[in-house]
Amino acid sequence: MAISKTFSILFWINSSRAENDQAELYVRISVNGKRVNLSLKRKAPMDQWDARTKHLKSNSPWLRLALNNKVSGGKVLSSKVPKGSNRLKIALRNAANAIGNLTDSTPLRDFFHRVNFRKGRVSAISATARKFAVIIWNMVVKGVPYINPEGYLFLDQKRKMGLLKRIQKQIDKFGLTNKDIGFLNT
Repeated sequence: MAISKTFSILFWINSSRAENDQAELYVRISVNGKRVNLSLKRKAPMDQWDARTKHLKSNSPWLRLALNNKVSGGKVLSSKVPKGSNRLKIALRNAANAIGNLTDSTPLRDFFHRVNFRKGRVSAISATARKFAVIIWNMVVKGVPYINPEGYLFLDQKRKMGLLKRIQKQIDKFGLTNKDIGFLNT
């Protein structure tokens, strides 16, 4: 019996509580049929909200994810992401930290522990949070559902499989049999 796991994210504005053409932004996260609504504690202009795509029509500088282009005389002087933090960044880092504390082996937890072993917990939290952001971006923008990678091979497993292939190739090249090598068929 296959176990079905679902994960979805929906952004929406609460237009019923709008004040001065500004509505509060919410995110709904659903995991395996259980859902939670979170307020992002940010307001967005209702005329900039695209209900079909569930995005703001313009770049959102308050997310601290968009470039802050400084232009003078038609020339771009600087195009850096503004420093600072936002609620989504904090939420992704908290989720990554929670993944690191899991006892059950999952691909994300294993990724966290590999980075943690090599570079430390802070780097592992940042790397896993970025991985979460990429997964969420692919789900929201591209509409690609998240598929938990089950058959992922780690580097040592790939090396072993490559070594087996090379040995098998050498055996076939020299035309050796099990009797020549000393293997017994039982």
